[in-house]
Amino acid sequence: EDALRILRGIRFCSRLGFDIEPETLLAMETHCEELKKISGERIAAELTGIVTGKFAPQAIRTGWKVMSVIIPEIAVCRGFDQKSVFHDRDVLEHTLDVLSEIPFIEGQGRDPELAMAALFHDLGKPACFILDENGTGHMKGHPQVSAVIAERVLNELRFPKQFTADVCLLVRLHDTYIKADRIRVH
Repeated sequence: EDALRILRGIRFCSRLGFDIEPETLLAMETHCEELKKISGERIAAELTGIVTGKFAPQAIRTGWKVMSVIIPEIAVCRGFDQKSVFHDRDVLEHTLDVLSEIPFIEGQGRDPELAMAALFHDLGKPACFILDENGTGHMKGHPQVSAVIAERVLNELRFPKQFTADVCLLVRLHDTYIKADRIRVH
């Protein structure tokens, strides 16, 4: 009846931590293309609820096929071997690890901007991937590509301009390091 119920199932999983019954999940995956008919604002509300939930990584791991209708790069990141000694998981699992580190505050959830930035921060890695002569993977420039993906998706879903700008800035700068001795507090 209402394709948005597909995303609501993932949001409930994120909020409450339950598993989605296998036949129900299969039905959600079978009909998830219908989400393309739902307004961006309605999807945005559900996506925010998903990433800010206590069990967000579990919910996204379960509903990755459905989430890929909204953010196609999720499907590309699932199973994508970074071929790096610094990453022992695929890009999606690494992303979910980062999301799990965003503090969850009882009664408030995770900070929406930080949680959304965590979701998008490495989605550009597959597009930037190169393998060197030693078989090591490199993804130079992935923060900028990930920020472009975030901006595209957040604009399509009609998130507020300031929210989008803040998330994109966090994504773009996530791989930037500042030496502590260069920081001055006045």
